[in-house]
Amino acid sequence: MKTLKNHKIIYIITAFLIIYALYSLYFLYYTSSMPAIVRLILALVMLLLVGFLIQGLNNLTGSYGIFLVKSKKGVKGIARIAAEHKRFWEAFAAWGMIIGFGIFSYPLLKGRANKKMFAFGFISLIIIAQYILPFLSYTSILISIPQLQSKIPQPNLSQPLPSLQNYLSSIASNSVYGYIVMILYIVFGFSSFIFIALLVNTWSILIALSKVIESIIIGKPTTTPLTNQIPGVAPVIPGITMPLFAGIISLAILLSVHELSHGILASLAKIKLKSVGLIVFGVIPIGAFVEVDEKEVKKRSKISQNKISIAGVSANFLAMVIFFIPMLILIPYVFSHIYATAVFVGSVSPNYPAEGVLSSGMQILSWNGQNVTNMTELQSAAANDKPDSLINIITNTGMYSIIAKQEANSSRGVIGITVYQQIKPVTNTIEKGVAYFLYSIFALSVLLNFLVGAFNLLPFPSLDGWRIYKTSIKNKNIVKALAAIIIIALVLNALPWL
Repeated sequence: MKTLKNHKIIYIITAFLIIYALYSLYFLYYTSSMPAIVRLILALVMLLLVGFLIQGLNNLTGSYGIFLVKSKKGVKGIARIAAEHKRFWEAFAAWGMIIGFGIFSYPLLKGRANKKMFAFGFISLIIIAQYILPFLSYTSILISIPQLQSKIPQPNLSQPLPSLQNYLSSIASNSVYGYIVMILYIVFGFSSFIFIALLVNTWSILIALSKVIESIIIGKPTTTPLTNQIPGVAPVIPGITMPLFAGIISLAILLSVHELSHGILASLAKIKLKSVGLIVFGVIPIGAFVEVDEKEVKKRSKISQNKISIAGVSANFLAMVIFFIPMLILIPYVFSHIYATAVFVGSVSPNYPAEGVLSSGMQILSWNGQNVTNMTELQSAAANDKPDSLINIITNTGMYSIIAKQEANSSRGVIGITVYQQIKPVTNTIEKGVAYFLYSIFALSVLLNFLVGAFNLLPFPSLDGWRIYKTSIKNKNIVKALAAIIIIALVLNALPWL
């Protein structure tokens, strides 16, 4: 009886810790005006401590606030699903290989896919590239990264759905670029998307970094060229950089379908499954797993190993397509009745009047007596700012008066800030709240499944792409060289966010 009581106490304490962590993340995301980096540090410390306590109380495997929740329940179910739908899962893996690696999937599949499957795969690839990716601007607005918000195309609230005709016209007007991108997709699949995007962004960051170094050498240090760049790598944490509950649900779905698919293809290859579970940091799911015998995996043929590796990516791309449909249905209602634009401070330049007064993340409500809800209104309000003039700014944290200084090579007065426009939800009724919540789940599922699926195609240690490259390329030095390039690129791409 005493043991039962102890268990009840442990469950109560664990439930309290979970509720406390969720509330803390909710507060940091919705009510805190602290800079993003401060909120991230506070969230990480809190999750570390909560995770450490939950792990210790429940005797879970893990360390540093990260622990495993695993069970043998579900293993038999995975094996049964694999056995009953063998042909579907074989085709499913082939489909993922085709959209992941394009024409180069042919040697990877070693002729195990017929012409119809290749045709279906390439049609799927083109549909995703042409008709789904343009809608990512409707999903990325849920990710609170200032540099990203200032650069992505903002949806037009007066036209809830992007015009397909206008989109195709823009491709046609820049046909060379459009054809090159589509050829890359067909030849290399979506592995080319993430690889090229990462390298192009790295080059842009290197140019910005050179300007920062140059400013230090001439004695006028500034980090503005770097902080204005879009980070290619940034934390996506529910409650910090995206909505809390919708973010947790989206991550749980993403991780579950990814690992479940790995398990199904492993079961098809007659590999025994040991357990299934989640990897949790504090209360946030950061990974999932289907525990298999790795020695048994290596004994299988290369084609079987590649199918097991690509299964998670296949699941992510399929989930993206599935969640895109309800997201598309909700877009007209959500953007017509729920969202409104707002303008925020992106960064503050050193040695300018706004330094120490305004900070990143503040919402600008008024500029010299003129209400500000979008970039056009702000530009109009600031058009007549003169050097040495007093500028009164109302933000969500209070009112500030700043004396402008003269902009270099201009007669305008400036205070030294960058700004970005973001679309914020206005959910003042239960109906709007529910619609926004559902839309957030669908939109985040579309965005995260695409990004995680594409990212997993990279030849980076521990990723699915790494296993495929290692299995398929005889010269391991080539794989190591590619991995080194990716690691350097990822480090550089994290600098703008930091």
